[in-house]
Amino acid sequence: MSGGWLCWSDDCLTIVAIGGQVKGCLEEPVPVGRIGEIGFAAGSCWQLALPGDRSPRLFTSADGAQWSALPEAPLGGPVHDAAVGLFPDSGLATIVENVSFHFHGSGQDAWSSLALPEGAVWVSPASDGGWWAVGSQPSKRIRTSEREAALWCLSANSAKWYPVTIRASWWDAYRAIRDGGFEQLRAVDANGSPAVLAGQCAAFLDDPSWFVFTAKRSGHFAIQRLRNRSLARIVRDARSRPVLITTDGELWDWNGRRWKARNSAHALRRLLGDAAISAVHLSFADEEVFGVIIRPANAGQERRTAVVSADGGRTWRVEDKECDRHGIPIAAWASPGTAESKRLLP
Repeated sequence: MSGGWLCWSDDCLTIVAIGGQVKGCLEEPVPVGRIGEIGFAAGSCWQLALPGDRSPRLFTSADGAQWSALPEAPLGGPVHDAAVGLFPDSGLATIVENVSFHFHGSGQDAWSSLALPEGAVWVSPASDGGWWAVGSQPSKRIRTSEREAALWCLSANSAKWYPVTIRASWWDAYRAIRDGGFEQLRAVDANGSPAVLAGQCAAFLDDPSWFVFTAKRSGHFAIQRLRNRSLARIVRDARSRPVLITTDGELWDWNGRRWKARNSAHALRRLLGDAAISAVHLSFADEEVFGVIIRPANAGQERRTAVVSADGGRTWRVEDKECDRHGIPIAAWASPGTAESKRLLP
């Protein structure tokens, strides 16, 4: 196995490999109350995003040992309105604001900026060198809603976004509209095939379900509801296949027609004594999965547990001893890492 965890302590962040070996250390203090704002991803390169007063502080590394700071991003608004995306296999980092986004890639000396389409809330680099953006737009097709899910694409070397009509089978569209899943998209991964979009249920205060839109060769999208499950991330495995991770630790694979759960969440609950899971950070390569499981504890505190699986998440074991000497485990990495998109929610 090759992987491990990112551990937090008062004065530094330490990358620990399984077996206890220290791979690297970044001496950048982060207050304990802002641990949840740290972004971390490993793939062809390593990336870290730390909270800052004026702009998120981003760092990159070729090996996880030596880190370099990226220049400060030219934010046009308050830092709490900015959300960071990390794409380690392409070397890109993004910061999305209300009306624009900024991106920095390997070999760039400065950040580049592009305007967002009106209503867009998130972006993804596309496999053809362009960009995809998702959000919502005034509804022309849904009589019961003022807004509907929207997708835009920007070709490489172009400065103009063009809208893409989201088409689905009558039955998929009917159920998504009926259940509140066609009003806004909040996530997108266009790094490979199939492209994947996702949105929260409109009644999210009562229904945590997410709806996943998966591109088909016909140009239509298959829409599937993850009933009572909240999406944590869309990632790509070592073969560029999309995998969904929900906040309860479930892993979902696309079988060509629908998303199928691996039952990893059940295995985690069994390992942890049926304890409630509030969030997860998982990273994997083929059948090896490294993770940090976050559970509520007393007095509003969180308990973080380092775990590892050798069979794709079907069974787990706790590996806290690897991290105890270096602080609190807050994220995981695997080699080769997944092209994970980690956003810092405002």
